[in-house]
Amino acid sequence: MSRLLDLQQLLLETSAAMAKAERFAVEGSDPESLSVNIASLGKRYAELERDFASAAADQGCDVCSYRLIPEGARPTVMGLTKALGTFQSLFSIVYQALKEGPRRRARLDARVLEETSFGLGYVFPGSIGVVLTLPNERLLLGETPLDASIRTIAEIGQLTSSEQIAHYAQQLGPASIRAAFAWARDHAESAFSADVEWLRGEHVRTGIRMNVPQFRELQQIIGETSEQVVEEILVAGLLVGADVPRHAFHLVTDAGEIRGAFIDAISEAHTVELPKRYSARIRKTTSIVYAVEEEKVSYLLLSLEPLT
Repeated sequence: MSRLLDLQQLLLETSAAMAKAERFAVEGSDPESLSVNIASLGKRYAELERDFASAAADQGCDVCSYRLIPEGARPTVMGLTKALGTFQSLFSIVYQALKEGPRRRARLDARVLEETSFGLGYVFPGSIGVVLTLPNERLLLGETPLDASIRTIAEIGQLTSSEQIAHYAQQLGPASIRAAFAWARDHAESAFSADVEWLRGEHVRTGIRMNVPQFRELQQIIGETSEQVVEEILVAGLLVGADVPRHAFHLVTDAGEIRGAFIDAISEAHTVELPKRYSARIRKTTSIVYAVEEEKVSYLLLSLEPLT
């Protein structure tokens, strides 16, 4: 690790020297010699970048180069930190879904956070961006879960229809799509395009290049996409309300109260007593809007059987 720290310091010092030389060049101090000096420093910086990537690979780390390109409005610190923060969250949530199965909600445990939290390598000179590092196992064949996570994010970034969004939601769960929505929203609102490269040594394994219109399109498509999960449940509880004209019922169970509708489960042909304990067969419909955390749940009472 000391080698990486040494290279980080050299990159920082070289970047500062480049900025100083460029400032003098703007002020008009000996432009010819400064031009040669800037070119020399740029060459040195590129060599240090290659050395850093090589040293990271020797220590079992991959490198994620994340460059943000402002389009239009003045870039802000809040916009920068939000874009990077939602990318980190998206990466961790997708990783967990690929390893453990589709996730309806994002609940990241300590192990997942440890395995997916990026370390800061260094920042780019003269532009907005960071180089991140992450330990990653080496396989002779195939890809690791971390490789699969960044590849999946790259694929999500290219989706252009609700049908495609729904397909990935089935594979990963709503939590990953919700995280992708937040990532796209923060880039779109901050007017940052993104150029992301996942490297092992000098080899680019995965690339993500998205401009602001693409982020806006992804945000819009996810915001317009939803799904319904329908299941039949059997519960026991105390029937305390039945409004026949409004076709509404109220059932109190050990797990909580259930309020919903019925069609003919309660009628002249199917009378009930209040209050009384029943076994209720209910159709539960959960509406999931991928852009938000909240879910809407509705209940349709199908039948009642008295409990003895």
